[in-house]
Amino acid sequence: MSVRRSAPLTESPLVVASSVVAPLAVASSADEPKPISIWVHAVGPLAFLMLMVMRDHGLVAHAPVWSYCVAIFGSAIINKIIEGWRGVETGTWKLHVRSFCHVAAVTGTIYVSGWGPALGMAFLFSAQIDLDQLGALAWRPVLGWSVVGCATGQLLIFLELAPSLLKPSHAQTVGFLGAFVFAIAIRKAGETCEYKERTQAIIDQQAIQDTLAREALELSEAHHRAVVENAAEGIVTFGLDGTIRAFNNAAETMFGWRASEIVGRQLTAILPLELHGFLVEFCDAYRNEGPDAVSRHGVEIDALRRDGTRFPIMIATSAIKVDGSEGLISGLVRDLSQQKHFEEQLSHQATHDSLTGLPNRVMLQDRLDLALARARRNELMLGVLFIDLDRFKYVNDKLGHTAGDQLLVDAANRIGSVVRDTDTVARIGGDEFVVLCESNESVRDISDVAQRIVEAIERPFQLGETAEHEAYVSASIGIALSVHGQESSDDMLRKADTAMYRAKDGGRGRAELFDDAMQDWVSNRLETETALRRALVNDEFVLHYQPVVDVSTGQVASFEALIRWDRPEHGIVEPSEFITIAEETGMMREIGEWVLRESCREAADWSRRWPERCLGIAVNVSSRQLLGGAIVNVVVDALNAAGLDPALLTLELTESTLIDDAVSAAQQLGALRDLGVNVALDDFGTGYSSLTYLRNFPINIIKVDRSFVRTLGTDHDDTAIVAGVISLARNLNLKVVAEGIETHEQLATLIMLSCDYVQGYLFSPACAASEIAALVLGPTLGARIEAIAS
Repeated sequence: MSVRRSAPLTESPLVVASSVVAPLAVASSADEPKPISIWVHAVGPLAFLMLMVMRDHGLVAHAPVWSYCVAIFGSAIINKIIEGWRGVETGTWKLHVRSFCHVAAVTGTIYVSGWGPALGMAFLFSAQIDLDQLGALAWRPVLGWSVVGCATGQLLIFLELAPSLLKPSHAQTVGFLGAFVFAIAIRKAGETCEYKERTQAIIDQQAIQDTLAREALELSEAHHRAVVENAAEGIVTFGLDGTIRAFNNAAETMFGWRASEIVGRQLTAILPLELHGFLVEFCDAYRNEGPDAVSRHGVEIDALRRDGTRFPIMIATSAIKVDGSEGLISGLVRDLSQQKHFEEQLSHQATHDSLTGLPNRVMLQDRLDLALARARRNELMLGVLFIDLDRFKYVNDKLGHTAGDQLLVDAANRIGSVVRDTDTVARIGGDEFVVLCESNESVRDISDVAQRIVEAIERPFQLGETAEHEAYVSASIGIALSVHGQESSDDMLRKADTAMYRAKDGGRGRAELFDDAMQDWVSNRLETETALRRALVNDEFVLHYQPVVDVSTGQVASFEALIRWDRPEHGIVEPSEFITIAEETGMMREIGEWVLRESCREAADWSRRWPERCLGIAVNVSSRQLLGGAIVNVVVDALNAAGLDPALLTLELTESTLIDDAVSAAQQLGALRDLGVNVALDDFGTGYSSLTYLRNFPINIIKVDRSFVRTLGTDHDDTAIVAGVISLARNLNLKVVAEGIETHEQLATLIMLSCDYVQGYLFSPACAASEIAALVLGPTLGARIEAIAS
């Protein structure tokens, strides 16, 4: 190969451009905007044409045209393909192939042109392109392959296989010197690029961390704001000058201020006047003593709403101190309005009756203790009235609990309307009320209050729209007095309670004053109750029988069974001394069942001894027995056990028994009449609706009360009443028994009035079972009268 050495030693820009045309084209096509892409693709052909011109003028080696074509266009095509590879940055072998191709393009171009040794610095430009495209990762492969390319070119020149426009010695010297220079330059460029990348990576990482920290801070602040704004309790933040700095949603609702309206105002806008001075002291304490001085855990104070109303709050305060900023105080506020209202309700419920709204036993005890203390201090008279509503239970059972509750409410209102302003009315349970009377001049003042209560309760209670819902009750009242407040509250209530029971025993619907004798009565009553519980077990009860005489035949027609208590160490005890106690203690039902069984047994024995006489037996039945629900079964069991004909059994009931629960009583009596048992209305004429009973109840016997019989023949009115009763009974096909016959005049009048049966001491008092035979087999009524008269 011939070499032209006469060309001047210049660094032609065209030669340099042509030597790097492929990398430049690829880089530009990847990075430049689309409008200049046509110019980029024209660089190769333009360089080739200029090289051809320069070749013709001897400015470059006179190498074959095809070599220039291969060097420029071949390398450009290969580099174009390689530049399209993905992942060159991380794929080591691809990086080496790419670097090799770039170096081969430069080597081929500059060494074919004959300017290889002088233009070795072109490797710097090629390396810079690779570094720009691939980053610091490429400098070592680029440097390596650049050295290899330079060495290869110099070797080809040395072997005269490649053209050179320099002398051989100059070509080697310049070539290797250039290689040394560009090697150092590439290395420095690569290290600089690595440093820049590391620095940029650190900057990017720091930027990422700063961004994440900023986002975290913003998120934390957003969370904090969300927590504060949506907290269920109010949060108010204020400065040491008392200016409100923050006001959350709950605080807005609580105080009635919007945050935009209250922030910037003084905290005194939501505090009552008496707390303004305390606020100043509070803030001064922060300044003088530090944050610990304002830490408070749950302090109850009053606050002001926007409309000026006061309401209770609980506030817990704490100091907020941020570096470099003024100290703030945060208050966690809870509205206590509902809690206080609930506490007041609980307190009211604990001290008041839920039905009537009156003070209950707890409050009464407290007020009574205070009243007794005042009475001791001022030597005043104090009175306690214990009120019990008579027959309330039966009204409650008859009309239902709703009506019973209404009656209690109405009764409470009536009592409250007749007492004095200084008196306290309380309901202590069931149908029991207590009135505490203070400021009394004399016993008369207290008894007047009691009398007004009795009269107020006696009026009928209208518990519905019809007459059937009209109820009658009465009030039994016990009165206890304290002259100088020396008694305890328990003693006063106990004494009043005792007097109330004495009032019930005395006829109900009245007031009774406790005295010393009543204490003995209480002791005797308790003793009697205890002994009475043992009487049934010890078989201490006995039956006496009073004859009922048939006026038409003059013979004994039946007997009334009357219970007696043969109490040890006391002898025979009359019913009036223990029946009331038995009823009140619940023993009457068991005692009544024993009386019924024993009476039926005795009457059955009479039927066997004197079958022709058909002697009947009459048994008194109390309201507890009748309304207990089991009276029919008890009667059936007693009749079956004795083998007694039901027609020989008469059950006697008082009018008060029937009025307690007329509906239930009618059902029970109807079932008894269906058995064939007789039903007698005892003490007829003493009630207020006797004629109603005759119409609504299955009664077939009337017993005229002794109060009407007592003045027969001497009192015209009583005689007319008894005559009317007998006439009414005859028209209704009822039999009449007159009770309490003690004189001949009474008997004569009854005979004249055609009374069916008579009963009383004129014939015989109640006698033991052993004396029955003498009465049954003795003289007739006429003979007895003659004997008595003589």
